[in-house]
Amino acid sequence: SGTVEGLNSIGSIAGGNSGQISQCSSDLDIIGTGSEIGGIAGYNDSGATIEDCSVKGDVNGAFIVGGIAGYNQGIIRRSICSSFQITSTGDSVGGIAGETYGPGSIEQCANTSILISTDGNYAGGIAGYAYGNISESFSTATIKADSYAGGIVGYIYDGLVSDSYHHGQVEVTTGTIGGIAGFYGSITSGETVIERCYCATELVGGTPNSAAGTPDGDRGGLAGVREDDELVVNSYFSIAISGDPVDANGYGNDIPGLMKIRSTYSAVWDLDSIWNIADKVSFPYLRNNPFSTPLTSPYDGGV
Repeated sequence: SGTVEGLNSIGSIAGGNSGQISQCSSDLDIIGTGSEIGGIAGYNDSGATIEDCSVKGDVNGAFIVGGIAGYNQGIIRRSICSSFQITSTGDSVGGIAGETYGPGSIEQCANTSILISTDGNYAGGIAGYAYGNISESFSTATIKADSYAGGIVGYIYDGLVSDSYHHGQVEVTTGTIGGIAGFYGSITSGETVIERCYCATELVGGTPNSAAGTPDGDRGGLAGVREDDELVVNSYFSIAISGDPVDANGYGNDIPGLMKIRSTYSAVWDLDSIWNIADKVSFPYLRNNPFSTPLTSPYDGGV
């Protein structure tokens, strides 16, 4: 226990990682007054790896703040942050990374913190701002931002969120909010950006779309705003919990009464090697994520 304090590139194990950090744990509180503030490392370089790590201390900074790494361009794998809070006074806060960029990725990670929040924009249960891939990960945190907030990622461009889920609350003051992503886009027309994801997420703030296929709002059960014609496919959200009658600009599916039924997912999800579900008992959970366990009760209140 204790505290690590500094300006930029602050972490409990390293300010920056250009090699490999594995099997490390920290319950230190991290306080940075600048950018790239992380529970394990301030930044994770391209080609570097952080894996099998855990963080329990609070992580607080000004910009680019993450539960495991502030800035990520490498690989973060099989790591968890279960702090009380991860906060930034400026932009970009995430449960695992504040910002993540290709060729980096976040794989099989979890955030079970109480609160992830920023006074600025870009907050997500796994990443605040992403130009890279997120897979087989989940969050159960309450997430708050002025704008661009999502259960998994606040803003994703030219990346992919796959086989991931969020249970909890997402709240914005201004707008652009979604159960999985606040905003999604891609440099390639028609690109799939979100696939095989689900959320049982209460949304607070933003303006719902008036009808499926009518992108006139900035709030959606799965995602709030898309750039052009990018796709959300084979993904699901709870209408009853989100309070939204339609999902992200008309894409995805709404199945409020069927989220614990195996046949809902069996045609398009891999329930043998990636996902599992206790039929009619639990929500889907991830086989290869060491922190994912069956959830039988939905989210029932925020912070």
